[in-house]
Order: sequence, then structure tokens, then C-alpha cells
Amino acid sequence: MNFIKDCFEEHGRVLMDELIGAGFTANQAIDFLPEAAFDIAESTRSTVVAQSIDNLLLDSSFILLNTINLEAIEKKSGLNSQQVVSGFEVIAPFFLKSFLNRK
Repeated sequence: MNFIKDCFEEHGRVLMDELIGAGFTANQAIDFLPEAAFDIAESTRSTVVAQSIDNLLLDSSFILLNTINLEAIEKKSGLNSQQVVSGFEVIAPFFLKSFLNRK
């Protein structure tokens, strides 16, 4: 999904800053973002993209988290489950904004 890649490229610096503001170290944010992007892309393959976006509109992170493999992100990024959830709470609004503003 190009819009997922575009979101992370367009908002990469802001996402890093927001994650650091939420308690991530710079290295944790660097490890988390590509894993999050990959899992969001994977989750949209198994659901209709419109459904994923509707879920984000209803609750910017909770429903999205139901479609993400949190354990895989924990293992690959070295973060604990609370950090992974916190990270998605930070990036979900940016992902939604990127989708809604795409042309």
C-alpha cells in the first residue's frame, strides 16, 4: 500500500518526535516505526482498506491494534507490549491523516 509508505515517509520526523515525547528513546522509535509500518500494511491485506480506515475513525488506535501482530513487533523491536501499544496510539492519528489527505 503506497499510502502507508507515504505516511511514514511524510511524517517520519514528526512520528519520531512524538514517540520520543511518549517515552521512547530515539533507538526504540527507529526500531518501532518500520515494524509498525510493515504490520499496518500486512493488516490491510487481510481486511478491506476502507474497513481499516473506518476503524481508525471510530477509535484512532484500539481497533487498529486488533489487526496488528503485537507480539511480532515486540520481538522484532525489543519493546514491551505497553510500549508497542503506546507507539500505535501515537502513530494512528498520523496514519489516518495521511490516508484522508491522499490524492
